[in-house]
Amino acid sequence: EDLGAVSLVQSAYETHVEISDHLKVEELPEEDGPAISEDLKDFDQKKKAEAERMANLFDSGEHEQKRQEKLKQMGDDLDDFKRRKPKNPFD
Repeated sequence: EDLGAVSLVQSAYETHVEISDHLKVEELPEEDGPAISEDLKDFDQKKKAEAERMANLFDSGEHEQKRQEKLKQMGDDLDDFKRRKPKNPFD
């Protein structure tokens, strides 16, 4: 934080660190911060896993299939609504 590489963010529930200047983070010597290195590795792994999950979702066509199913359901619901006889407000 003193070097301006990261900033400390405090909320009501947690305190965490956000990278404010990635170039300064890359300049930090690895010998001084093994805990930071491990955290960065974990962060990279999580980001890669998330990117892979999103790529698989769109590449497999599952997203498009779910979208089509939702559109079909909405169309069916609209057709059902149009076919129903409106209630008489004077009954």
